[in-house]
Amino acid sequence: MTPNCLSTVPIVSAALCSGPSFGSNVSSVVVGNTTIESSGNAELEGPPVRLAEGGDVNDVIATGRDLPAEMKVILIEKDETTEDYRWIFHDYLNTEAIDLRHIKVTVPSAYLLKPGVYGLVGQDASFEMDANALSKLTPQQELYVASKDSPVISSVEPPSVRSDAAKTDDVEVTLRGRGFTKESLAVFGTASTVEMGLGGGDADFVSSQELQAKIPYYLLTVGSFASNEPIRVWVTDDNTLKVSEPAEIQVSPAPSQKVAPKAAAINSVTPFPIPLMDAPSPQYQVVEIEGENFRPDDRVEAVLDPQYPGDYSPLKTEFISETKLRAWLPREYWRKHQLSYRLLLKTAAGVCATEVFDEEN
Repeated sequence: MTPNCLSTVPIVSAALCSGPSFGSNVSSVVVGNTTIESSGNAELEGPPVRLAEGGDVNDVIATGRDLPAEMKVILIEKDETTEDYRWIFHDYLNTEAIDLRHIKVTVPSAYLLKPGVYGLVGQDASFEMDANALSKLTPQQELYVASKDSPVISSVEPPSVRSDAAKTDDVEVTLRGRGFTKESLAVFGTASTVEMGLGGGDADFVSSQELQAKIPYYLLTVGSFASNEPIRVWVTDDNTLKVSEPAEIQVSPAPSQKVAPKAAAINSVTPFPIPLMDAPSPQYQVVEIEGENFRPDDRVEAVLDPQYPGDYSPLKTEFISETKLRAWLPREYWRKHQLSYRLLLKTAAGVCATEVFDEEN
């Protein structure tokens, strides 16, 4: 996590912390009391989701931050008949909350009958949009219904590359499969770097079963560390309606490098919400924090005043596992009613925030 990545807006989700130190991204989540108190900023983000034309699988796991238990997901479609590529509102989709960063979304099978480029937009359940606002939506996470004629990647040679394979130049790989054409493009990225669009890319056509392409050198490292996630490659064409399932290329560290620690991610906080405390309350509220990639030197801190996000106090924190932390929140920190309180997850490399709305008794 990198220093100075703390949001200064207490009721809006903090931006993702990024940088080369200890992971390229750290999720920062707002833990709301109710959707009424939420600020209307539930947001999806993540790599494109691919479904197959005519397929029978129509449940997808969308990713994001600040995802309340009660939320809406809107389906919009890219209209390529206009120069500005506007997006057309289609539907509110059925959803099932998983945690603060994941939600299951059901896409009606009617939208799988033909290829198309769609977008998913998250919205708090209490937040209403009029027709004008719906007409101006842009996607937060893209969803591709890929043509039946999409190419297929069966193998990548080499299947792994070393992080120092190219310091200033791209790394050549061979893609083998079927359905490649002279218009085929290879798009490279990772789960944390490819979020919007599978356009661009390049490839040298060899045959319908082989392409030559180059991995951008900057995907192999995270600052001075070797990348901590595999590289993904898609084969598509110039209109992205023919897009393959992604293939993965592993990255191994050079002898002189360490692998970048994976970014920590907070998925849930219990109790939820954290109720305000008063004189009869216990001296401490035990808070259970679940997530991913926690480390023994992580600790939880509490913001004493959301108007001054730098004013925070460390809490007694117990590292339980890579997926669980426990913290003790003093009663005196949680007595004054304000719109929100903020909890911080601090590591040796910096601070990132998670926000907890209070519950007024």
